[in-house]
Amino acid sequence: MFFIAGITVVTSIQLVGILLISALFVIPNVTAIMYRRGFKQTVLVSISFAVFSVVTGIILSYVFDITPSGAIVLLLIAIFAATLGIKSTGLIAKLTA
Repeated sequence: MFFIAGITVVTSIQLVGILLISALFVIPNVTAIMYRRGFKQTVLVSISFAVFSVVTGIILSYVFDITPSGAIVLLLIAIFAATLGIKSTGLIAKLTA
């Protein structure tokens, strides 16, 4: 299992770059953790953020003729910033209670 994950990471780094892989590992997870749910919900929210960012980033990169990895990372950062703003207002605490 770990061998397959290692091959996937190495191949992905060569294809889309270190920036995208690092962002896809860290930003969705940190964003999902802010919602303070259980492990299973955190994993599902993190996967949802990552898949949404990848699909939307690829579509936006095609429409605006920009690099896909940059668009994906900017979307991930936007989702993180929005979540951080919502958390600072206290709305996440009300939603998760």
